[in-house]
Amino acid sequence: MVKVISAPANIICSFLSGYFSQDKPFTFVFQVTLFYALASSYSILVLIRNFPKDPELQSSPQNLLHMTVVALATELIGNFWFTTNFAIIMKIIDKRIAGIHITLLASLVNFV
Repeated sequence: MVKVISAPANIICSFLSGYFSQDKPFTFVFQVTLFYALASSYSILVLIRNFPKDPELQSSPQNLLHMTVVALATELIGNFWFTTNFAIIMKIIDKRIAGIHITLLASLVNFV
């Protein structure tokens, strides 16, 4: 179910990352890397440590919603990170390519 929501959201995030990183791409990469590290650490340390042992609590709506939101947020932040890094590399390599085209190309490469 997360993939149904995250696939269109990843396409939107790839365009947004091109917009947000156009002025200061290295600062944006640093900020996204911090958010990505925090979200990944939260998903590993907090969710694994506090995951309920009772089967009924594991399938409770609050637990499923919490897991879905964390998985979606981590995936979207990772997409921001990937497309921005890819855009920076391609922008340095070829000056004729526009940032939005690189962002779209990076998002398509990410889906393959």
